[in-house]
Amino acid sequence: MDDSPVSTGYDQPSASVYTPKWMRTYDRIVFGGTCRWYGWGPTAARLVEFYREHLGRRHLDVGVGTGLLLDRAGMPADYEKLHLLDRNQVPLEMTARRLQRFSPTTTAADAQEPWPLPDDRFSSVGCSFTIHCLADEQGRGIAAKASFFDEVARVLEPGGTFFGTTLLSRGDWKGWRPVAGPLMAVYRRKGWFDNSHDTAGDLRRELDARFDAVQVHVEGCTAFWTARARA
Repeated sequence: MDDSPVSTGYDQPSASVYTPKWMRTYDRIVFGGTCRWYGWGPTAARLVEFYREHLGRRHLDVGVGTGLLLDRAGMPADYEKLHLLDRNQVPLEMTARRLQRFSPTTTAADAQEPWPLPDDRFSSVGCSFTIHCLADEQGRGIAAKASFFDEVARVLEPGGTFFGTTLLSRGDWKGWRPVAGPLMAVYRRKGWFDNSHDTAGDLRRELDARFDAVQVHVEGCTAFWTARARA
């Protein structure tokens, strides 16, 4: 595991929530609470299944949370390497400890800035509930977060898989979500979410511009996607 200094990342509102106190309750609040029919939609079990289906032998996870999904999904039988990238020290270190059986490497980097990683390195890149936290200062939606997709395309090997989930603006939601609206409004006011203009259509356009075999579908408030890196 990389022992280089890691920024706390508390200088950005969307990162300020990732304190040790919050991270100790993260799994219970997010996966045990809001990941239900009345909240974001898909359950933790559904998200774990999605991860397990698409993990590659050399995997990069961006925006690591607590590592619950990777912990429960496990790594594939031909696993070679696990790499974790996050701009925040607390979740990065917590996840590395949780997944220490896989000997992960860590990198401290902002998802919207160039990553200190070589080209064509990973067979899969996963990103769970991260894009809706990325900055969109001008209200451009997913297009404002295009630099993130550029970095994913750069570090994936040809034919590698990019997969993940993100929370969308209300116009794309499927079904009745009684808790999702008020809770998301609070998170936006606090600056933790910046997804007021994030749509499934725009997500698809950004993926189509960089990847092949793009698939996007919505469950509740949550967009799931998979895409394949171009040769």
